[in-house]
Amino acid sequence: MRKKLIIIMVCIAGVLLNFAISRLNTFAGLPFYLDTILTISITLVLGPVWGAICGTLTNIMGHTIWFWGWAGYLFILCQIATAYITGAFMHFFPKEMYPGIIRTALKASHNKSRSIILRDKIIILFLLALVLSIAISIIGGTISTFIIILYPAFDREPGLSTLTVNMFSNSIPIFIREILSRVPINIVDRLISVFAAYGIAVGLRILLHKIMPNK
Repeated sequence: MRKKLIIIMVCIAGVLLNFAISRLNTFAGLPFYLDTILTISITLVLGPVWGAICGTLTNIMGHTIWFWGWAGYLFILCQIATAYITGAFMHFFPKEMYPGIIRTALKASHNKSRSIILRDKIIILFLLALVLSIAISIIGGTISTFIIILYPAFDREPGLSTLTVNMFSNSIPIFIREILSRVPINIVDRLISVFAAYGIAVGLRILLHKIMPNK
């Protein structure tokens, strides 16, 4: 019971931090989303189910407070996809890098130097960020296309840079344009999110190990 309560509290804290980081990003006028950092962190430490819950609650909270249309709730799918793609991708990590066993990752391998382990981590995190940026661009672009077809008056969700939208000709099919316009933003957004999330996950894993030694 105590263990489940701690996990729930960690998830709630993740939702609040996701929301806070996203709001700070908006107030700073940055053309990113930065609303999945803790979704990724929670996934790395507690698994994709808890990561998806964190992401879903982040979306519900954000769009309920700053309501700009019911369509905003459809982007919950981006949060859920982030959690499950991250969860599936982590299976490709070498054992000493797998964030689910951070204690092992913090100790130098007997067969590899610290610099090699660090290099491998960076490469894997870059690949994860790339996969997420492509996947979320496709999912987000598909959702936006669906909304625009049903509601032609709909422009785009707040945060999507008009600069990247205007980079592509209107002669391009709307589905392709909606996806491509997200790619430049998502590449940078996911790089920041993945590396920040991994760092948070390391700290969170250490904290949870002290609170719950068997975790």
